[in-house]
Amino acid sequence: AEHSNFPKLPDDFRLENYNVLLVSSEAVRFDKTALSEGSDGQTPSLVRMKEGGAYVFENAYSSSSGTLHSISALLGMTFTSALKAETYQKSWHGELLPGRKQVPEIFEAAGYDTFWTSHGHRDCFRHHVLGFERGLKTQEFFLEEKDKPYPHMDSDIADAAIGELE
Repeated sequence: AEHSNFPKLPDDFRLENYNVLLVSSEAVRFDKTALSEGSDGQTPSLVRMKEGGAYVFENAYSSSSGTLHSISALLGMTFTSALKAETYQKSWHGELLPGRKQVPEIFEAAGYDTFWTSHGHRDCFRHHVLGFERGLKTQEFFLEEKDKPYPHMDSDIADAAIGELE
């Protein structure tokens, strides 16, 4: 833990006393979020969560440059090459296949209510990037239209996540 760059947890920290909310900025580089110095402030809800006491990991690394492979590695808790995943003709299309328990399945088995609230660029998580839904009680995607900005997506996603936690 000493070299992990994870924030120090209080000595009395017990996971069962907390809700767990994983915020992934896979579609937005960390240096473009409002948590980063010099950002353009496009993710103010993340700042509010941090100011409210959320743990924030500022040193993040991805196992891949593509959503399918990087999120598969995160959910499967290992390198993409060790997972059962199928990549379709386009390298960003494919499926994380059953075979290794994913983080949501582990939380579900431990009695947590699990959900996924996210952007849904071109509805990709329903049509092109598959297999992430295992262990999730609910899923809600906010869809943007091609070439049409969605100026309140950040706050809509945050509000939906907070609604799930309440």
